[in-house]
Amino acid sequence: IAGKTGTAQGAANLPWNDSSVFGAFSLSLEKPYTVVAYLEKSGYGSQAAGPVAKCMYLALQGKMALEPVQLAAPLNVNATVAAPENLLPDAACLTPPAGAARY
Repeated sequence: IAGKTGTAQGAANLPWNDSSVFGAFSLSLEKPYTVVAYLEKSGYGSQAAGPVAKCMYLALQGKMALEPVQLAAPLNVNATVAAPENLLPDAACLTPPAGAARY
């Protein structure tokens, strides 16, 4: 794949307001996928969005099993609590192999 990381600076340039961005496209003619990950208030692109895009490409290649996609309920603008946490069944794709360079 070819890709680019980025950091969208948040309000007042405070680091905890920065959003993480990673955009990538495959170089394969057989599987011409494009993936963009944008994680609000999650830091640098290489630290948060990069690993998410990696997981997405592993899933597209069939190297990582994912749960079936379920449509979310409509946004409740009157909610007073956050949505429940939703974790990957196997988060190994989020961590670089031992000795590997950062994303």
